[in-house]
Amino acid sequence: ETTLVNFLSELLYLAEVEDLGFDTFNIEIKGDILIAKFSGAPLESQRVHIKAVTYHNLEIKRVPEGLVANVVFDV
Repeated sequence: ETTLVNFLSELLYLAEVEDLGFDTFNIEIKGDILIAKFSGAPLESQRVHIKAVTYHNLEIKRVPEGLVANVVFDV
């Protein structure tokens, strides 16, 4: 959970500082290490401003295809 929150917080930082949006991800998890390749493009505008990634109701489930996460953002 901490690895996911840290990763999403880094993406949020890049989105805020560089005005970037990301839409393509390739993520591998090896123990506590998350390896990610992602791409996107500059944002013209944001409809919703995300303040923070939270642990509130954070849930990660293992499914046959891999992992599925439910994340709540503070807006």
